[in-house]
Amino acid sequence: MLQSQQNAQTSERSRVLILANSCVHILYGVTTILLVSFAAVKLAQNETHAENGIQKNWENNMIIDIQSSRYDTCPLGYESMFSFEWPGTIPACNCQLWNENPTRPHGPDGEFTQTNQNTHNLSEQDIEEQKEEKESKSNNQGNFIQNHLKKQQFNQEDNYKQEKQQENKDEKIGDAKKQDLKKQINHPKRNKLDQVNVAYNQPNPYQPSKEDLLAKLKKYGQENKIYTEGICNWNQTQAGCVDIQPVKQQSFTKWKQRLQWCVARAQAVNMSIMQKYYDYENGICKDENLRVCGDPEDKNYQYCFPKQYTQCPINGILITTTPPRGQEQLYYQSRPMQFSRNQMLYVSRNLPKQMPLSDFLVAEDSVCIEDPKNNISKDHQDYYLLKSQRKRCSSNITDDRYVIIDSQGEQSFYYNNFALQYRDQLPDFTLNNTYIYNLYKHQYIYWKHECDEYMSYFLSDKDFDQFYTRQRTLKIITYVISIVTIMISTFELLLICRVPMVLRFEKVILQYNPVIVFVLQLIVLPFSAAALHQANVLYNIEKQLSLKQCTDEFTLKLIGTGSIQIHQEIKNFNKGQIIFICLILLANAINFLLTLCCSQSSAQPKKKRRASTY
Repeated sequence: MLQSQQNAQTSERSRVLILANSCVHILYGVTTILLVSFAAVKLAQNETHAENGIQKNWENNMIIDIQSSRYDTCPLGYESMFSFEWPGTIPACNCQLWNENPTRPHGPDGEFTQTNQNTHNLSEQDIEEQKEEKESKSNNQGNFIQNHLKKQQFNQEDNYKQEKQQENKDEKIGDAKKQDLKKQINHPKRNKLDQVNVAYNQPNPYQPSKEDLLAKLKKYGQENKIYTEGICNWNQTQAGCVDIQPVKQQSFTKWKQRLQWCVARAQAVNMSIMQKYYDYENGICKDENLRVCGDPEDKNYQYCFPKQYTQCPINGILITTTPPRGQEQLYYQSRPMQFSRNQMLYVSRNLPKQMPLSDFLVAEDSVCIEDPKNNISKDHQDYYLLKSQRKRCSSNITDDRYVIIDSQGEQSFYYNNFALQYRDQLPDFTLNNTYIYNLYKHQYIYWKHECDEYMSYFLSDKDFDQFYTRQRTLKIITYVISIVTIMISTFELLLICRVPMVLRFEKVILQYNPVIVFVLQLIVLPFSAAALHQANVLYNIEKQLSLKQCTDEFTLKLIGTGSIQIHQEIKNFNKGQIIFICLILLANAINFLLTLCCSQSSAQPKKKRRASTY
C-alpha cells in the first residue's frame, strides 16, 4: 500500500516536472523566434542602407564625357545618362462600352482638350509641344472607346445589309431597288455623319443604343467595367467587350527636346579602386601611371586617375539660361551644349570641394532611400494595368545626396519619349503636368583620406559582408532549433495527456528529449557570441566615423542609426538566449535531483522484501 502511494507521488512529480520543462521549452522557442525576427528586420534595413550609402555608389566607373544624341542609341563608347523603366501593361478586357465622364474629350475635329491643366499658365515651350502633339495625332484622332464604337457600327451595317438582301430575295424585290439600298448604305455623307456622331459619343440609327448594350452585358453576366484577369473570354466577347492588348516595357532615356543624353565612363576605374593608390601625406599617387585629379587645395577631395585619359573626370554640371559669370566662369569653361530651347549645359572638372559624378537618376517627386528609382508622389497613383506599381517612400527618408539639376511635367516627359500614344491605346490612361519628374545628379560620397582604414572595412567582402553572412546564418540556425524545440516539447505535453500513439515512445521521450533540447540550445551560443562580437566591431567603427567626421552628415546618420539599432537588437537577442538557457539548466537540474531522490526511495522496499523470503 505504501509502495503504491510512493509510486503515485513519484508519477505525479514526474508529470509536473515534464509539464514545467515543456512549458519552458515552448516559451523559449516562441520568444527566440520573436527576438530573431525583430533582429532580422533591423538587419535588413541596415544592409539596404549600407548598400545604397557607400558600396554601390563607389563601384560606378568615373564619368569622363557627356554628349547628346538625336538617335535612339548612344555613340560608340557611351551609355545612356539615365534610364526610367516604364513597366508595360497586362492584358485586360474592356466592357466599358460607354464612358460617362471622358477624361480626354475630343471635339468634332478630333482636337485634344486637356481638362487637368490650366492652359493660361503654359510656357512657350509647352504650347509648341502641344502643337507638335496635335500634328502627330492628325492620323490617329479617335480614342480607344471611339474605335470600338466604329467597329460596332461597321458590324451593324454588315448585319443590316445581310438582312435587307435576305428580305429582297424573299419578296423578289427588283435589282434597281437593291442597288438603291446599297448606295444608301455606302453613301459617303452618311459615313461622315456617323464619324461625327461617334466623336460626340452619340448613338445613330445604325449603332446599338446604350440600353441595348447594357442589356446584352447583363445577359452574359458581365458588368460595365474593365476586367484585369486577361483578354476577353467567350461570354465577354459575345457581350460586346473588346480585348486590351498588353503594351511592352519601354525605357525612357530622353529628356527635353527629345534629346538622349549619353555619358562615357572610364573602363574599370572607380573610386573604390583609385582610393587606395593616393598617398595622403605627400599628396601624390603611388603608381607612376596615375596622376592626381580633384581640388588642388584640399587633399580630401583629391584622387588618382590614369594618365591615359587626357582629362580628369567630370565633377560639376550646370544647366542655365545665361552664361556662367564670376567664380562659375573660372570652373565652367567647357564648350556649352544645347540642353533645351533656352537652356545650355556646362561641365566642370576642377570644381572646388566636389567629388566626381557617379550617376544620374530620374524619379518622380524625390529619391527614396529604400528604392531610389520607384518613388511616386503622395497624391499620385500608377495606372492600374501597369505590370508593377510604384510605391511611396514608407520610411519618409529621402536621399539628400541626390541633387536636382532639371525638371519637367509628366505629360512633357512622356511626349519627349514618344509615349503619348498610350492615351489612345489604353482606356482611362491620363497624363498630367502637375506631377513632376526630376533629373538628379549623384556624386561619389565624400570620404576623408585619414579614415581610409575604415572605408576599406566597408568595401571589404571579408569583413563587412561577413558580418551579414554570420547574422543570416544565426537567424536560420535559431529558427530551426526553435521549431525543433517546440515540436519536442509538444510530444512531452501529449505524453502527459496520455495520448495512446505517444505512450508507445514514453521511455524514449523521457530519456532523450531533455538531452536533445539542451544540446540544441548550446549550439546557438557560439553563433550568438560570434554575431555579438561582429556587431560590437561594426558599432565601434561607426562610432569612430562620427567622432572623426569621416563623411557627410547624411551618410553618418544613415549608417550610424542602422548600426545602433542592429547592435541593440543583437544584444537583446543574446540576453534572451542566456536567460532562457539558464532557466532550462535550472529546470533540468531540479528534474535530475527529484528523479534521483524518487529512485532511491523506491529501491528500499524491494531490499526488505528480498530479506524476508530468505
